[in-house]
Amino acid sequence: MNPVKPERVSDGVVRLSCKVPKIGGGRIGSVLLMSDQHFDSKQCNRKMLKRHLDEALKTNSPIVFLGDWFDAMQGRNDRRAAKSSLKAAYLNAYYDDIVDETVDFLEPYAHLIPVWAWGNHESSVLRNNETRLITRAIELLRLRTGSNILEMPYRGWILFEFRRRDNHIWAKSIKIAYTHGDGGNAPVTRGAIKSARRAVMYPDADIFLSGHIHSQLEMPIPRFRLSEKGAEYEDEQLHVQLPTYKSIIKNDGWETEKGFGPPNAGGLWMDISYIREGSIKFVADIRRAR
Repeated sequence: MNPVKPERVSDGVVRLSCKVPKIGGGRIGSVLLMSDQHFDSKQCNRKMLKRHLDEALKTNSPIVFLGDWFDAMQGRNDRRAAKSSLKAAYLNAYYDDIVDETVDFLEPYAHLIPVWAWGNHESSVLRNNETRLITRAIELLRLRTGSNILEMPYRGWILFEFRRRDNHIWAKSIKIAYTHGDGGNAPVTRGAIKSARRAVMYPDADIFLSGHIHSQLEMPIPRFRLSEKGAEYEDEQLHVQLPTYKSIIKNDGWETEKGFGPPNAGGLWMDISYIREGSIKFVADIRRAR
């Protein structure tokens, strides 16, 4: 899939246009979904993070960030701060340093990132220290690379629109609702109860993406639907809980005191294809980034 230029429809809605390579059916491309990278943390698995970003670069695949790129817990007003978790490189100007390092790290991939959403770690920094880390990182990447990254809120919509080679727009699209996430880490249900609640609140979504709890879950919810012409049909709404790039292999600290167990690690690929069953049907399948 070629890099897509994002178009802001409204404050919380972005449209991504994709070219369909041929008529009749086949694979369109893949999108790398990422959440909870916690890039500046000592526990961030940067080798895995870079490997997945490099794979997206090699395959020319769009990359979607869904919050908590920054860990940013070592600020003066953060109750979770611990000096043992602060890297020596961040001792001078903590927030400036983690933004600058982020921009250096993401520069090769910036042209592939259409969407960058906020998470609770970034909103906590804004609340306690009155600075917008994601806004500053995006602005610097735009200046340095000319990228078209759209800053998105904590909750919103991503609409994948499909165009034929003659630029004709297919009537159908994939409607993705997302939130960075909320509540505790749900060690037993792994987000299943929240997915059932979201299915009621977001009836128009084909896919619902969330992060925050550092667990991976794919939960298809089957539904009876009724077309505009009064024909009943069945479909599925897919709920996807994204994993993290942060481990907690240590014996003390905030996560250990909260009793958190080991998380699911990495990102997810969303493979988009289409089939012709009387009419065009677009399909999204999820697989683990390795």
